[in-house]
Amino acid sequence: MSSFLLLGILFVPLLSVAGSNGEIRIKVAIFSNSADLETALDLRDFLLKMGFDASVFGAKDFNRIVSLGEVDVAIILGGPLAYEGIGEISALYLDEDVKRRLVKEKGFYGYWIRDIVDEVIVCVVIAGDTREGTKRAEEEYKLRGIDETILKVSVSLNRDLSKEEVTILREKGFEILLFKGRTLLGRASLRSISEISELPFVEEISPICLSDLKVVLVVVG
Repeated sequence: MSSFLLLGILFVPLLSVAGSNGEIRIKVAIFSNSADLETALDLRDFLLKMGFDASVFGAKDFNRIVSLGEVDVAIILGGPLAYEGIGEISALYLDEDVKRRLVKEKGFYGYWIRDIVDEVIVCVVIAGDTREGTKRAEEEYKLRGIDETILKVSVSLNRDLSKEEVTILREKGFEILLFKGRTLLGRASLRSISEISELPFVEEISPICLSDLKVVLVVVG
């Protein structure tokens, strides 16, 4: 089988993955070129183990997936000089100083988190000045970046909660913005979402829809 055909197979999206208790319905799309594919697959597997629906795509799929709202977190692997169209995409979400350092500064790497739609669709650029730098940035993102990637989410419960259980949710990093019966609207990091899904009273965690976002803004904003 040719490497071209193999790459095409690896870019096929995966089905959603449920957590050990509550199902996480957050979709993560990782956009990568062939040079960083190994890093992309490592990040995908890491997110799948956390319970997220994570898939790897090429640059040509970016506009369709993001513009149609088919993803909640878009992760771009590679800086402004990345091949196969990835560089053109990452450059849109990096400021000029970061782009300059990725091109000119030896050993520079990192991750940068940007909202596309106010914590409803979030873009993350993970990049280094070399392929090895991008891998180091990915490892750092897995360690710290998942705590800094914040989404507005809806948490469906299978029963009413006690005050102690509400406290547990907050201790796990879920910022409650609004109660709607057995549904909570709020903010949480990727790590918090994964941990919350394991609680026995959580049935499902979904991305917040824009109509719910307007309600939250009216109530708390």
